[in-house]
Amino acid sequence: MQIFGILALILAIVAIILLLQNLAAASMTVFLWNAHTSLAVLLALAIAAGVIITLLLVLPGSIRNRMAASGLKKKISGLEAERDALQKKAADAEKEVSALEEQLASYSAALEDKQNNALK
Repeated sequence: MQIFGILALILAIVAIILLLQNLAAASMTVFLWNAHTSLAVLLALAIAAGVIITLLLVLPGSIRNRMAASGLKKKISGLEAERDALQKKAADAEKEVSALEEQLASYSAALEDKQNNALK
């Protein structure tokens, strides 16, 4: 993002140099309106109009992207909460499996003892 700031600063400096080099008088006619002013003022107005038009073109996409990013952040939070709940559930299931394996081992040992006692 800093590169855009640096480029904007460079463009601003170039624009100021351009304005300072064009101080001659100029006239401009737009439909029925006539303006007699310096060329620097006309260039400054043209640059300002370009900046405003660019901002108006970029702004809707920027707002849309921010809204999408916000929605995705909420979705990520929900998925992380779901992941944590599933990890806890998996850990509980592993504990239950371990307990059942121990219980099976004790039942198996008890059955072997009964079979050995029955054979004696």
